[in-house]
Amino acid sequence: MKTKMLALACLGCFTLGINTADAAVLFQDNFDRADATDIDASSTGMSGSLAPLSYAEHFEGSGLANSIQVLNNRLEMANGAGMSAMYLDHNFIDAAILSDGGLKISLDIVAIPNQGDSEDRYTGFGLGMSAAEAVSGGDHQDGIDGDEPNPADGIGDTTYRPAVSPGGNSDNPAVVTDFFVDLANDGNIYVWANGPGQGNPTQTINVGSQGTTGTLSAEFLISDFNAGSSVSAKILFNGSEVGTQNFTWSGTNENYIGFASRSSGTDSDNLVIETIPEPASLALIGLGGLMLLRRR
Repeated sequence: MKTKMLALACLGCFTLGINTADAAVLFQDNFDRADATDIDASSTGMSGSLAPLSYAEHFEGSGLANSIQVLNNRLEMANGAGMSAMYLDHNFIDAAILSDGGLKISLDIVAIPNQGDSEDRYTGFGLGMSAAEAVSGGDHQDGIDGDEPNPADGIGDTTYRPAVSPGGNSDNPAVVTDFFVDLANDGNIYVWANGPGQGNPTQTINVGSQGTTGTLSAEFLISDFNAGSSVSAKILFNGSEVGTQNFTWSGTNENYIGFASRSSGTDSDNLVIETIPEPASLALIGLGGLMLLRRR
């Protein structure tokens, strides 16, 4: 018994002596640069091993250049009528993500103006798209303005995030993200996994007691980027876990990250995309446990 207790004590000492590996920042943007309607006209404020990256501002619902812009050192989206969507022009299947075991995305949400239908006034991010899917994401409930890639084919729009409360003009667009999470003006975080249809969020997490601004994050445990493989997601708000959700990759090596907002003048800041390495001590704990079991 004393031998086992001593072994456990020594194991604890070794465990405490090993630090958790630092996360690798792949891309970070604090938007601290001159006001511009082309948000990557300057790379000032961008950092990380992949920086600088380009943003593809492919859907600006108002039809105006300032629908997506850098203003007052923040990212402003959905300015004017209609929503907006964009994506980072990089396929996040980097070796560092797999070697570290996962990926984390964080975004500070500064303002979501209230303009009615508060459950569908939101800002958030999604992943698991091919390049073609990323560029196709449009309004979540148009159906009458022909903004879909092929307005005459009867298929309807594609979107990053469906509507919680579809309007009468909704065409039930196809969802191109494998996972999307957003903070809405009604005080809920909505989670959408593997393309649920209009009005059917996979999860609704109420965080209204904390207000409708704060840091929205999601951590993804990733073993590979193969179609059908499962990914475990942990959703955090202001650093605290508020929910979990599993989903699967719909395609192989398809992981573009997109952003969507629907509320005129939604402000965000401090985008961070980083790996989430497991603590090095976990391997030691496992090894120590095996050694003790063998002694028994």
